[in-house]
Amino acid sequence: MVSKQRICLISLGCAKNLVYSENVLGFLGQEQFLIVGKPEDADIAIVNTCAFIQEAVKESIDTILELIEIKRSGKLKKVVVMGCFVQRYGYKLLREMPEVDVWLGTGNIDRIVSVLRKEKTQEPHILIGRPEYLADHESPRVQTTPFYMAYLKIAEGCSNKCTYCTIPRLRGHLRSRAPDSIIAEAQQMAYGGVREINLVAQDTTMYGRDLGREQGLEDLLERLTRVPNIDWIRVLYAHPQRISERLLELVTDDNSICPYLDLPLQHVSGKILEAMGREPAGESPWELIERIRSGAGAISLRTTLMVGFPGETEEDFHELCEFVRTARFDHLGAFVFSPEPGTRAAKMKNC
Repeated sequence: MVSKQRICLISLGCAKNLVYSENVLGFLGQEQFLIVGKPEDADIAIVNTCAFIQEAVKESIDTILELIEIKRSGKLKKVVVMGCFVQRYGYKLLREMPEVDVWLGTGNIDRIVSVLRKEKTQEPHILIGRPEYLADHESPRVQTTPFYMAYLKIAEGCSNKCTYCTIPRLRGHLRSRAPDSIIAEAQQMAYGGVREINLVAQDTTMYGRDLGREQGLEDLLERLTRVPNIDWIRVLYAHPQRISERLLELVTDDNSICPYLDLPLQHVSGKILEAMGREPAGESPWELIERIRSGAGAISLRTTLMVGFPGETEEDFHELCEFVRTARFDHLGAFVFSPEPGTRAAKMKNC
């Protein structure tokens, strides 16, 4: 009897990437690979990388180098690198890290088993295609979150034009899942004991636009609230330009939808937002927060903000600080602008 190959999967980055990793585990589970928790105990180590900003790139590189060292010690037979880091840097990685056995881009998740089954050759295997893959309710998946909570990815890719962002290049254009497929997966989750669902996508409020649905997220939320045994639904990664009154009413009025919005505003200065490719369409961030706060029910708000964007003046920064003091966000994350090669913002003055 042939012993099962032991695999350790390391997932870096955001919740959206975690879902991607859970799909990988699902494909591996179908083929009777044995999943272990430490790379030192594995035959094959897989790292699902992030490359959104340079800090994420550094984390990916450090993790890959650690796995290479374990392989050199004889405790690993293969190192597999997949995800955004591979999609971003492509074939040059073959030269930079020849010790890696397999490279897979973001559009090749369904090929993971076939490449692992290939006989080891002296030349590393690399597979990078157009990112078009879209998992659905029939895609295998192994949940790694606590049994009562899961992330439900409703779309893949992004069609926004933010000047600082690499995501459209790494994940492709917006591809919304069919509503029936999302409902089917939510039902599967509920049957397995999940009680809290967190909706994720690169931009959840854009969901359904590519399917001809102007308020796709709102329609989907109404259907999800009718799935038995799902007690909490949380909306993450909402774009501030698409917060409709109907969405706010659903969030405040329906007991199964958490009164919470994850709203990455990035900045408050109109000049900076325009340079970011996020110019408000008829409603400033000040007005949006006022509209949300003046509603019938209290909504907890989380946001992320960027400082140091090209062209930001002391006046812009002080306006941002005053905005934070006034808005009184419940959760806030701030990060410094990172000039990512290949983006328009990286070529702007003051980088």
